[in-house]
This record gives sequence, structure tokens and C-alpha cells, in this order.
Amino acid sequence: MTFYRVRILARRPPKTAAEYIPQRRSLPSVREAAKECQGCELWTTGRQTVFGEGARKAEVMLVGEQPGDAEDLR
Repeated sequence: MTFYRVRILARRPPKTAAEYIPQRRSLPSVREAAKECQGCELWTTGRQTVFGEGARKAEVMLVGEQPGDAEDLR
């Protein structure tokens, strides 16, 4: 009879941004949290967050493309 040793590796759950969301969700606190967020792989190559601007109570929000490589380095 042959016995095999099997090693079971526990998989870590995927990392999310949930741990970076501040308890008090004001616009300034979320802006600061976004600077430190490592909830996905974007933080490894990105250099800055683009948070946007405009009226806080706007009825419409337009979301555009992220900065390109050259823009991110500025």
C-alpha cells in the first residue's frame, strides 16, 4: 500500500478596498483614504489618485478615462 503526503494550502481571500474605506465617509476623508488604498493592483504602478471635482450634490456625474502613463508621472 502506498501513502502520499498531501499538503493543502489555504487560499487567502482576494484583497478588496473595503478595509481602506473610512468609518466617517466625508468627501475629504474618502479622498485621503484613496491616496493610501492598496485594495487592488493599481497601487503598484499608479503614482497618484484622480479624485475629480465639482458640485457635491450634483444630479449627474460623468466618469472619464483614467490618466495615461505620462499623465500619472506628473
